[in-house]
Amino acid sequence: KDQVDMVLKNFNLFNIKKIIPENLLKLEGVVDGIASIRKIKKALLFTSDLKFNKIKINDYLVGNGEAKSVWNTVKESLKLDGKFYRDQIPTILFGGFYYPKKENESLDIKFELYQTELDMFDSYIEDFVSNVEGKANAKLTIEGNLKKPKLNGYITLHNPSFHINYLNTSYNANLFKINVVPDMISFDNMELL
Repeated sequence: KDQVDMVLKNFNLFNIKKIIPENLLKLEGVVDGIASIRKIKKALLFTSDLKFNKIKINDYLVGNGEAKSVWNTVKESLKLDGKFYRDQIPTILFGGFYYPKKENESLDIKFELYQTELDMFDSYIEDFVSNVEGKANAKLTIEGNLKKPKLNGYITLHNPSFHINYLNTSYNANLFKINVVPDMISFDNMELL
């Protein structure tokens, strides 16, 4: 039932490099704010009010932003809200709820990407696809639970180009819309060159 609070002032994310494997996620930037961890039932809850400066994810500049998570005692949920901007232009927005006491439908989160460089995802796909270029916009909802999240929405790729390693062939397109539903990722009537 104890709670651990951390006050961060000019905390450089480089300091957590040894905790997160670089092939999983590479983080850079500075964080200020308060973060708390406590246990409710069997779930660990992370509440926060954090401000981020010059955040980079996998060498991609996300920008400046904030992330908040607040426990709602009445709804027994964790309210999540995050906004990141690069030069006043939104890059990543998310918001929603996490219900730790619910087993099946514990997530209700909306997630948006704007003009995100595709090479940000290189480290996750490099075994199959390389030389990835272009930008992505996405609007997704994340439902279900932490073990089996259900994604719904779409991802739009603008001027994507990539090399399929197995085929040793490079492709590009003008516009590439990917539909995402819980049991399928699909794209229809797409012209690849």
